[in-house]
Amino acid sequence: MIILVATTSFVLYVETNTRNVTVIEYFKPEYYGISWFRGSSSITLSHSGIDNGTLKDLETYATSEQGWVSFDNRKTETFLSQPHQILCCSDGRVVCTNTGRNRLVAIDLRLRGHFQEAGISERRWDRLSLQGPFGDHLNSVFEHEGKLYAIAHGHSTGSCLAVFSYPELALLSITPVPARTGLHNVFVTDSNQILSCHSEAGALIDIKNGALLWEAGSPVYTRGMAATDELIVLGESVRTGRDLRRGSMSGLWFIDRRTHRAIDYMALGPFGAVNEVRIADEPDLAHHGVPLVNPEKLLLSAPLDDVRKQKMLVANNVLAARQLWSGFELVFGSPETTNNGWKSAGGTLCLAVKVAGDRSPWEVDYEIDVGGHLSFIFDYQGKGGDNNMVAFLLQPGVEHVTLTIWEEAGSGWAVRKPVRTHALPSKGRLAVSQVASAVTLKIDGRKVFSGTVPSAGRVTGVSGIRWTSSTVRPVQISAR
Repeated sequence: MIILVATTSFVLYVETNTRNVTVIEYFKPEYYGISWFRGSSSITLSHSGIDNGTLKDLETYATSEQGWVSFDNRKTETFLSQPHQILCCSDGRVVCTNTGRNRLVAIDLRLRGHFQEAGISERRWDRLSLQGPFGDHLNSVFEHEGKLYAIAHGHSTGSCLAVFSYPELALLSITPVPARTGLHNVFVTDSNQILSCHSEAGALIDIKNGALLWEAGSPVYTRGMAATDELIVLGESVRTGRDLRRGSMSGLWFIDRRTHRAIDYMALGPFGAVNEVRIADEPDLAHHGVPLVNPEKLLLSAPLDDVRKQKMLVANNVLAARQLWSGFELVFGSPETTNNGWKSAGGTLCLAVKVAGDRSPWEVDYEIDVGGHLSFIFDYQGKGGDNNMVAFLLQPGVEHVTLTIWEEAGSGWAVRKPVRTHALPSKGRLAVSQVASAVTLKIDGRKVFSGTVPSAGRVTGVSGIRWTSSTVRPVQISAR
């Protein structure tokens, strides 16, 4: 059996016969819903685009509409607030629980920006503060015989089951679930049971008669339900604070549908709180009963394999660039080596210095990104730290790149001298020549500084490059 699991940070491909767990997506959190259209080989996902643990009051909810639904390598607009479960329905629309806005949303993926809303109360937000007032926290949907069933978690006021006509989304009924709060998932069986996870109790219940069918017997959280004729599969999460959900342990329970006894348990790993469970290669009766076409294709785009390929590419780039950088020693930082010997610092600070004793002229090509800067370093004596040096700082300003001279002598950076130049380029070639404390700098062949370095006494250190949010590459002068 192949099971797809959405956790806060990952989408997992679980093979129960081998107990292998493969991450098939991880770079668009927070994940919640998984569904697919009948006859499709691609999955549809819901994403919140934020850390749901930060949502606590109207101010944070007011900026939370950053969620979206992804499908076929495309996505909807970002307009959803903390979306939970989704369902690819019989009319070709995706019904999404837009939980933060206290509504169900039926999205027509064929018509950009087209959606229909429905709710069970007039409240428009899931909560206004940690103390309330609270919304309904609509979190789960299930389509059955022309009706759409939805679960409202209810926070501390008690859960309820709402029934809508579908596709009209007219509200037909709201039924409170006695003595239960914090429910997730709804599954209307052929025998007319209505099953749900009583998440707060780590249990499975029948909403119609209130019967407790199964409980984990330990302090866990049940959420995510899939089913065959013989089995019910439940997602299990460790009970933890919302801020710790991303790295907590994940698991699956396998429950016999006839006896309601646990027949197996599968520990998935520290992938975070389980939000959704779908059986992919067999009819999932708690979904829409139609298997995903060729689910094995999802493994072809496994991102961790892409990470491996990228890491090996970088390693090969480092090897190819070693000769180019042989005159420099990296003091700190971990720049990424890209094609043709470029080293990109991203948002980190990096420092590379010339090999001790080498005072020959040298050149580097550079590109400074927005928010970045790059410096020629003179007389570095920092012994591995970001201190004890003079820096000729190139930094983009409002209109153009400026050049200033700074010094760090062990007590913090201080500007020593602005250099009067015409507008300098954010991309070019920096040439350096040095005799004792006299330095000449050229950019693209134009002299931008020539003279004695301010505050420099007897020169005992080395020169180098210091950069962040920039990319640099040494030039082999002898090869020209």
